[in-house]
Amino acid sequence: EVFALKVKGDSMIDAMISDGDIVIFRKQEEAKNGDMVAVWLPDRSETTLKYFYRENDSQVRLQPAHPTMDPIYVHPANCQVQGRVLSVIRPRV
Repeated sequence: EVFALKVKGDSMIDAMISDGDIVIFRKQEEAKNGDMVAVWLPDRSETTLKYFYRENDSQVRLQPAHPTMDPIYVHPANCQVQGRVLSVIRPRV
């Protein structure tokens, strides 16, 4: 199964993903360290696109690809992986 999301913001700019791009995901609920994933954060009521790193049993780091943005740290229970990036479509303007 696959799905697509439209990117809002520039948190993944150094990964060549910009505001307005369409990202195609493979639907999955697990991620390995270093995977670029869509994650639902229920505490924030938002989905975010970040690199995934499980640092220990009580912390996940969601790392942006932007030099001035800080990572998001969450408890694994508050981090629901939705899918892993397969491809990026940049709409022509």
